[in-house]
Amino acid sequence: MVELVPLRGQDEAKQIFKLLGLQLRKWIKGKLLSMFVVFELTAIGLAILGIPLWLVLALLASLLSFIPNFGPILALIPAALVGLMQGPQTALWIVGRMF
Repeated sequence: MVELVPLRGQDEAKQIFKLLGLQLRKWIKGKLLSMFVVFELTAIGLAILGIPLWLVLALLASLLSFIPNFGPILALIPAALVGLMQGPQTALWIVGRMF
């Protein structure tokens, strides 16, 4: 990428790419921390509600939380369906936990 920049601007381009790389690493670390928190809180909540497959559902919620905006909604669908197997009230508790 730096070689695409004219010679007089390559040093500045290298500095910019280093800065971008540093910021991207920080963002990834923050996203991973956020995913871990989502996993922990979801696992605790589903375990308290007595939902079968709580660990798998918490892992799925954690992985899907990487997708901005739509990931948590996508993670809610399987959890609500598993809760619906125990009864509609349990499914409502799971959906209510989301909001």
